[in-house]
Amino acid sequence: QHALDVGAGNLANANTPGYKAERMQFSDWLSRQSGGSTPPGGSPIAYTQDRATWREQQAGTVSHTGNPFDVAVTGSGYFTVNTANGPRLTRDGRFGLMPSGTIADAAGNPVLDSNGQPIQLAPTDTQIAIAGDGTVSGPNGQIGKIGVVQPADPMLLSAEGGTLFRSASATTPVASPAL
Repeated sequence: QHALDVGAGNLANANTPGYKAERMQFSDWLSRQSGGSTPPGGSPIAYTQDRATWREQQAGTVSHTGNPFDVAVTGSGYFTVNTANGPRLTRDGRFGLMPSGTIADAAGNPVLDSNGQPIQLAPTDTQIAIAGDGTVSGPNGQIGKIGVVQPADPMLLSAEGGTLFRSASATTPVASPAL
């Protein structure tokens, strides 16, 4: 049943940007009958054990969208967004500009910079460019730098919806992010 649930979740999110597929590991548990001999042609009873479930860590495919705010992490790391439940990690880089001037994800959660603060654009900031290292610039110069972090233990990430993760371990900034 668990294998079907994991497979269904992966299939349902096949086209979700930033989704990390789950994988499972199974093993056999053999039960030998005690107090008697195995009948001719018989064998031990084998049960399946669900040993572990983990998330894939490699980067997915990248496509050009034409939106100057869309960004993809091509190396390791996650973006950090500020949700109502606190900071969460994501690989979904479909960002946009909120009416307040804040860069946010598709759900309206502010994207945090390398200092853990929301990236705020001024009304005069037009023609925004995002460099490969996450630097956000406008005609008035550098505005900020999109923060990319790596959890100490990626296996301790808990999914919250299709693209958000809560990290049970500390995160550290990625020194040279590849965006």
